[in-house]
Amino acid sequence: MEEVIIIKNPTKYDKIRLGKNHDGGYVIMDGLEYNLLIGCGIACDISFEDDFLEKYKHQDVWCVALDGTINDIPNCRHRQRIQFQKSNIKGNNITNLLNFGESIFLKMDIEGSEYKFFDEISEKELNNISQMVVEFHSKISVCPDGWENYKINCIKKILKTHDMVHFHANNYVTVKDNIPKVFEATFVHKKYIKDDYKLNDKPLPTSIDHANNSSVPDHILKGFPYQRD
Repeated sequence: MEEVIIIKNPTKYDKIRLGKNHDGGYVIMDGLEYNLLIGCGIACDISFEDDFLEKYKHQDVWCVALDGTINDIPNCRHRQRIQFQKSNIKGNNITNLLNFGESIFLKMDIEGSEYKFFDEISEKELNNISQMVVEFHSKISVCPDGWENYKINCIKKILKTHDMVHFHANNYVTVKDNIPKVFEATFVHKKYIKDDYKLNDKPLPTSIDHANNSSVPDHILKGFPYQRD
C-alpha cells in the first residue's frame, strides 16, 4: 500500500474541512466547480453533504445521497436540494449519475465495498469525477484471491486519472507497521493539478484534521512515504 500513498499539494488551491469536526467530516480542495454531489453512505450523518451544499450554493449544485441501511436522511439545512435513494451503492446503479457531467464530487464511506465499486466503473466514468473523498477499509465485502493486490490495484486505477491531495488515518482502528487499517483519502482530477504542485512535506495529521474518535488521540504517522520523487 505504501507505493500508492503519495500526496501532492496543488499550489493554487486551499484545503478546507466540511462536515462535523470528528467522524463524518472530510478535508477537500477548494476552488473547483461542480454540478452534482454524490454522497455514498449516510447512516445518521448528513453533515458533509449539508456543508458542501452550503459552501457551493452559488454554483446551484444538487446532491444525490444513497444508503440502503436507512429509510431517510437526517434533517438538515439543504434537504430540498438532496435526492435520497434507499440503495447500497454499486458501480452499475449509478452509471447514469456518473455520466451526468464532468464536474462531479463523490463522497464515499461504504464500509469496504468501495474497492468493488472502483473495480467496476469505467475510466470514462472516473474522468467525470472532479474530486472525491473516500474512506478505505481493511476488510472488504468482496474478497477475491490476492485481496491485498486487489485493493492496491483499485487505488492504482484511481491514480491513472486522479492525484491524492490529502490523507488521514481513522483512529477508530489501529495502525499496523505504521500503515492505517482504515484511512480517508482525497483525490483531485489530474487536469486541475498538472505540474502545479509540490510533494507533501507536512506531518500527518494536519492542523485541519480531526480525530474520527474524539475520545482518543489521533494517529500520528511517521516515517511513511507520503512524499516521494
